[in-house]
Amino acid sequence: MKEKTIIGFAGESGAGKGTAIEYFKKKFEALGEKVIVSRPSGLLAQALNIFVDSNKQDQQWLAIELIKQYGPKVITDAIFREVDDKKEGIFLLDSVRTVANLTEIKKRGGQLIYVTAEPEIRWQRMRQREERSDDNVSWEKFQEIESSPIEQEIKIIKDQADFKARNRDGYEEFYKSLNDIFKKITNL
Repeated sequence: MKEKTIIGFAGESGAGKGTAIEYFKKKFEALGEKVIVSRPSGLLAQALNIFVDSNKQDQQWLAIELIKQYGPKVITDAIFREVDDKKEGIFLLDSVRTVANLTEIKKRGGQLIYVTAEPEIRWQRMRQREERSDDNVSWEKFQEIESSPIEQEIKIIKDQADFKARNRDGYEEFYKSLNDIFKKITNL
């Protein structure tokens, strides 16, 4: 491809965005491409972790406060600083969460993959993975987190995705779906 390619990944918590990104990263690297993975949650966590050990709710709070103070594009602008500085590469953007994120991806000729799974499946996955301190939460707490304004905006983005990958029937089916999308994006 040897040009700047932007692929955003959106979806609810625990849907499998990280797995999808790792899959795409390996596939592009196998083609000899330079791959850069950008995670907005990483930027938020990095800022918060200077002061406290943060969790997803803390990151949601910081995102909301930054948006209130600086406008809806503040996080999007931070993400795209790195993208705009590079002339080539495959940019895999994790956790596209706002319409502003999606607008910037589309403005730069990028595409969006929406990864989805049923809430009960996602909740169980999160409890098992324990990547973050707030992954192992009760069903009620999971539903509370899901109802935050940032999480609700993801549902708007779903309808505007270029591709959808359902992750409910195990790795084999999920990887097959991702491979089909990869072939369409790369024209292979």
